[in-house]
Amino acid sequence: MDRRGAGVLLAALAILACENIHGVITQRPSPVAQVVVDAVRDEQTGRNQLGRARIDAQGRLHASRRTRRIAAANDARGLDFVCAEDVMSAADCAHVVAAFDASRDAIVGDDPVDAYWSGRYVWAADMIASQPDAVRRMRDASDRARLLVERFYALRAPLYNDIFQLVQWPIGTSMRPHADGANPDGSPHGMAYRLYAGILYLNDDYDGGELYFTALDVVVKPRRGMFVGFTGGFRHEHAVTRVDSGAMRLTMSSLYSTDPRHADRLLHPGVADRARSAAATEGLR
Repeated sequence: MDRRGAGVLLAALAILACENIHGVITQRPSPVAQVVVDAVRDEQTGRNQLGRARIDAQGRLHASRRTRRIAAANDARGLDFVCAEDVMSAADCAHVVAAFDASRDAIVGDDPVDAYWSGRYVWAADMIASQPDAVRRMRDASDRARLLVERFYALRAPLYNDIFQLVQWPIGTSMRPHADGANPDGSPHGMAYRLYAGILYLNDDYDGGELYFTALDVVVKPRRGMFVGFTGGFRHEHAVTRVDSGAMRLTMSSLYSTDPRHADRLLHPGVADRARSAAATEGLR
């Protein structure tokens, strides 16, 4: 099932129903089970344009009167993205942050695709020899997060992480609005297989660094251990506001595909190799 597909929300604490307002699927509390994610629309709308305009050149958000602020998971009830707390415990977060600090020699200096990421991240595969316990905790949290996305969107096919890394966001850093699997000019995206995405926050002792969804006009304030998961299209186009002060913002980002050929080798051992071998065999027939 792709990100436009229908689904039934499997929530433990609430059962939600949906309603259509001006062609956009939203959700409201209901005493009976209903179809919730009826259509997560990927096309750009005027709401994307309005949301982009609220982020200035310095990465600061100029909120509207209707901007919805999310400071805890309960605040996100009724919205069409995952927001869950304590996906990684406070103790595990602290352990992983310390492991990142001890692994700075492994930070990728020059990103081969986008210089924006140069000097910003370390691969879990480059930490495992010196920080095996931290990587185990990262893997466990990653598995929990991925399951939350699969259940929330009632996916019939499993998701595979295509990256497994930690990312630092120094003071002054921000990120312009973007969709993880689509380009705003309509040109083919080089990673269109990234149908879903997520962010796990490892710390929250900083100001700024919030997640802003342009089309929803929703801003999420990071909390340590919180995970936010969403689709890769323009319905969940998002920006990261400027980190203004405090500690270095540290996250574990996830990008998900239903194509096993893109599965990360550490999180999904052998999956990508088997899928590619099967594809090559099929191509010879």
